Amino acid sequence: QKDIVLDAPLTVAKNVALDLNGYDITYTSDAAAHSAMITVTGSMIVRDAVGDGKIVYTYTGTGDKTFGWGSYTINNCGTLTVEGGTIEMSTSLNGAGSVVHMHCAINAGYGAKATAIYGGTVKNATYRSIRVNHGTLAVNGGTIIGQIWMQPSQAGTDPERQWDQVR
Repeated sequence: QKDIVLDAPLTVAKNVALDLNGYDITYTSDAAAHSAMITVTGSMIVRDAVGDGKIVYTYTGTGDKTFGWGSYTINNCGTLTVEGGTIEMSTSLNGAGSVVHMHCAINAGYGAKATAIYGGTVKNATYRSIRVNHGTLAVNGGTIIGQIWMQPSQAGTDPERQWDQVR
């Protein structure tokens, strides 16, 4: 019933349906290590009955120069479904001395079962919006602003799925 400013990251370990109802959930961090605004280990559905609510992680740090870590608005290690609202990574990094591809609105990381976009907007105007490093990605609607990066699984972890991740 109001905008929410987080002072710490959240973990969604159960099954949650979140209706933004036109409101925003925001988080700002300059973490110099792997970080996520929301980590999903259970399942989460994001909806917005009104249509203009947002989940926004504003990263203000200097970024990684060695591909060692990244920051994500939602780090999906379970099941994530986006039906509405906007999920955004906001950063001023532009590639000059930092690795901006590791700052994404949605990361499908190890343990991710499925990531599905049916509506709403997924946005990183700086570079990549979605990074899939494990699991699957289904895009059946919505708007994506920025790139989708399909990274093959790490060597030896899941070789049969290295390039067969998009449905």
